[in-house]
Amino acid sequence: INGAGRTIQLGLESANDIAINLASNHMIGVPINASGNVINLSNSSGGNITISSGAFVILPDYASQDTTVNSSSTNSRIATYILKSYGEDSKLLSLDLRVNLRNMRLSTTNDFPLGDIITDASSSVMNLGLYLNGNLVSTLKDVVMSSDVTNFNLGNNLFIPVNATSTLEIRADVKHPTLGTYATGFINVDVVSAHLMGMQSQSTSIVNNIPSRSLLVTGPIYFNSN
Repeated sequence: INGAGRTIQLGLESANDIAINLASNHMIGVPINASGNVINLSNSSGGNITISSGAFVILPDYASQDTTVNSSSTNSRIATYILKSYGEDSKLLSLDLRVNLRNMRLSTTNDFPLGDIITDASSSVMNLGLYLNGNLVSTLKDVVMSSDVTNFNLGNNLFIPVNATSTLEIRADVKHPTLGTYATGFINVDVVSAHLMGMQSQSTSIVNNIPSRSLLVTGPIYFNSN
């Protein structure tokens, strides 16, 4: 773990310092003995090995993600991702998200039984934020147009430790800022791109196009007494 960019070299002082065992399914751990012409080995060094930079992955966490979201509640979880670093600690520098809303219909008392369908481009959510392991790590933003890319610059303090599982939740108020509560529709979030840096190697990488599960939006349905 860590050591990216450094060079290592392995050496043997004598032949007795190395043992070779078979690793087949039926003969695991069986030693191999030398025969024939045996070369005397002493103070032998191998070639230089350079440790590469680490790797980072983002995976949609379908196991913990709900299948519905209630538009009457606030700070609703609309997507969950698993973050993992391999080889070295990573720093998440920025995240670009696309919130997709489809077939969104308003709750209203002026229609029976549902309100008007909003065009996908006019659908929006409020207070979109990033929560790492339960803690808010971003500013809250309103998404005023579905499918627009929303950028979160995360500074230099969002660390993803190596060999640990971190959970990133995308939360929002699934309601229109001016038209009110949704009665029904569908929502999902795409990670358009994530920009990262290895803590030791200082190498940067970009992870692109990670989708989340589509959620059914549910909300109040009002019936007109007339």
